Amino acid sequence: MESLSNLTKTEKLIESAKIIEEKLLKILKECKADKSVIENQLQINEAVESFITKTGNIEFLSDEQYVAKLLEMCSLFKNAHISVNYSNFLYANGKRFLSQHLFYFDGKIYLIQENKFFEVKNIGGWLPEKLCKEFYKFLAYETNERRDLQLSKMLNFVLPYNVLGIDYSHIELLNGEILSCDSSDFFINDNSFFPPFKSIDEKLYDSMIIDNHILQIEYFSCSENNEGDFSKFLEDVKEKSKNHPIDCYILDIRGNPGGNSELILPLLEFLKEKNLKGVTLTDNRVFSSGTFAAYYAKKILSSILIGQKLGQGSARFGQSSGKIDLCDNLFIRYTEKFFDFRDVFKEEGPIKPDIEVPLAFEDICTKTDKTFDYARNYIENTF
Repeated sequence: MESLSNLTKTEKLIESAKIIEEKLLKILKECKADKSVIENQLQINEAVESFITKTGNIEFLSDEQYVAKLLEMCSLFKNAHISVNYSNFLYANGKRFLSQHLFYFDGKIYLIQENKFFEVKNIGGWLPEKLCKEFYKFLAYETNERRDLQLSKMLNFVLPYNVLGIDYSHIELLNGEILSCDSSDFFINDNSFFPPFKSIDEKLYDSMIIDNHILQIEYFSCSENNEGDFSKFLEDVKEKSKNHPIDCYILDIRGNPGGNSELILPLLEFLKEKNLKGVTLTDNRVFSSGTFAAYYAKKILSSILIGQKLGQGSARFGQSSGKIDLCDNLFIRYTEKFFDFRDVFKEEGPIKPDIEVPLAFEDICTKTDKTFDYARNYIENTF
């Protein structure tokens, strides 16, 4: 793709919309998205076309005003993150379609280049906090964790450098600082980069015996690739429990995005029957039915939650069932179902663990699993 840096601001805006639209429709078709998804995307594209028409000539805008206008336009494409699996949205047949260089963590933006992390001082003259503030206008989510996850996605979706005509010379690094990382590549939805460092291509759930008496269970998705997968997994767990003097468990649900909320119930009932004591590991990538896993673990097993806040709040909504149009290009989604977890979590807002183990950026870069280490020591010293 040729750089758009030589175009006028108006031409960049129009050309950016065309490029993103073409990529979205192409990937939607390659992912075999159903007809309703494609029709929904076409409606979004019509909204973008209307937006561009109403915007008119923008040459008089300052650079900051222009970037804000680009963000406003690209926010209309935001539903692409919801309609299509994000990794499929970015990748098809192993090819990268939209650049993904920026990573938002703990209030800072990092640039990933040649397997190194550079802390970003500004992008096109914009300080990270000011740029993120512009994004926040278009990211209304129940919790900050959910919002920040979408912010990382939008940073890379909205600012592919060729599309916006921003090259690396427009990104100023903070003191040229380089943070090393062992990962060969970085993907916002690839669990292998975050504790417990499991790839999205590995098993959805697994179990092992540690220290000869602790049953470690990894539950990274509330779903099955094939019918009966979880039943087979549960039988394997039961078999392992026969051959070892198990008295404790570590249930790891970090990175669980959801699926079937009741899938885990037979496993929890088994742990209850065995009268095992243990802990559940959480982080802010736990959403949807993954929240139910934490809820059931606490309700059925009285499990101690250890880790970081969940991405969902204690009073959360279910499946979207419609929308209300407020004005042009602005609407509110509403739901028919409403789940309230406050009876167990005793929280009004974001669900917090019983024991919080803060993560620093350096922990992620060095692949240090502080949460698991803490849980292991907690079991040895408590139960």
